[in-house]
Amino acid sequence: QIILMHPCEKRVGGDGVCPTFVPPVVGLLQASAVSALTDAGFTVDINEVLTPNETENGIVLSSSPTEFQDAGTLITIYIGVWDNTTTTDNTTTTTTTSP
Repeated sequence: QIILMHPCEKRVGGDGVCPTFVPPVVGLLQASAVSALTDAGFTVDINEVLTPNETENGIVLSSSPTEFQDAGTLITIYIGVWDNTTTTDNTTTTTTTSP
């Protein structure tokens, strides 16, 4: 007879708490990403990153850490904030309007 036990099981040396899969949130809106991560048992830190791409405004550009983490782990998400003064070659454009 074979009895299978999960490696997190206390009876086989685990602490009884297994890591949780971190949901993939890149590409989601900030609110959806925060909801997915907190629903999975994580805490969330939000950092804003300037982006020259208007379509990335409010979107999760990256997150860390990923894969499996202990419940309560702080997951950092990086949210795009459109900066319409920056072009794709990272130069700054200043527009002056005369009256």
